[in-house]
Amino acid sequence: MKNIYNCAKNIHRILTIPMIVFGAIMAVTGTFLKWPELAPEFAEMTAVRSFHSQVSVIFTITLVVSALAGAAMYIYPVIIRFRYKNRQDS
Repeated sequence: MKNIYNCAKNIHRILTIPMIVFGAIMAVTGTFLKWPELAPEFAEMTAVRSFHSQVSVIFTITLVVSALAGAAMYIYPVIIRFRYKNRQDS
């Protein structure tokens, strides 16, 4: 059971940096899509929209996997406390 917790913790930590990077990319491209006048002159809006769309898929997968790992880390102490409490009651 402890291996599941450690594995979830490592996955959660490893995915933090990609989430920050992909989130920053999406923030910048989303800003350019919302306010095209802020985009550089060489930026073509169809390319920006396509790039934003492609990065959003990777960001979503990264976010979901990290959230599942975070949920596992959150639930683990609850399960351990429940098992320990039931063991003492017997």
